[in-house]
Amino acid sequence: MSTPKEEINELLQVARGMSESMLQEAEGFQPFGLIITSDGELKVITPNEGLRDTAASTLVTMLENDFREEGTRGLNRASAIVYEIRGRFDEEGAQSDAVAVAADHRDVYSVIVYFPYTRSEEGIVFGKAVVFKGKDAIFAR
Repeated sequence: MSTPKEEINELLQVARGMSESMLQEAEGFQPFGLIITSDGELKVITPNEGLRDTAASTLVTMLENDFREEGTRGLNRASAIVYEIRGRFDEEGAQSDAVAVAADHRDVYSVIVYFPYTRSEEGIVFGKAVVFKGKDAIFAR
């Protein structure tokens, strides 16, 4: 069995790959989620068609609420919420676009990782990831 950190790293890799593909196809993407079920299956959770025009912050809150409820019921052992953000992620303090991934594991591991990126003729170019302790927002402690 994998450690909590290994499972979160798996979610981070999938999140970065999926968001890179979406950013190459379009200017942006709607927030989406990833879970590892109690049985170890990785699933992608996307908003349904009826929520296409819903604000990103509302979608993030909806995902958090759904994942928290599923975590309380013991259905999932890890989750990640993936969304776009603009902020300062380097030493110069320059504004940059980034993919944010808020990931939580039921076995007390929580991180928020920012993947700053730029667009070039070759596609999406990611900078150095920035990692912070997470909020433990999903699984009750």
